[in-house]
Amino acid sequence: VKQEEKVVENVVKVEATEKAFPVLPTIHFKRNLAVIDTVRYAGELSRVVETLKEFPGVKVDIRGYTDRVNLPLSLKRAEALKTYLVSKGIPADRMSTFGEGKYMSADQKDIYTEKARRVEVKKH
Repeated sequence: VKQEEKVVENVVKVEATEKAFPVLPTIHFKRNLAVIDTVRYAGELSRVVETLKEFPGVKVDIRGYTDRVNLPLSLKRAEALKTYLVSKGIPADRMSTFGEGKYMSADQKDIYTEKARRVEVKKH
């Protein structure tokens, strides 16, 4: 009786996959203010800080919006978030701020609500 040995190789293909930068939560503001409610948005702020620390090489854009045409206020909102993030150890040179003015929502019923008074952080 002849026995045949069959050699089976287990091949494990490992691909280096870079973890994708996630969509970050939006921070909202009260009308005509550029002050972050750090109690109300504690979870969202923590997630932004943790993500930026997890991705130390990523630069981000911080874009502020208002519910009216008010470029200075929208920029102040973006700057307020940048200042907060710097206080949490995120280097300022990783962040660019922009005042976009009025938030032009696809859903027009939201243009004068808190949804319009916001700051977004996105990968540069």
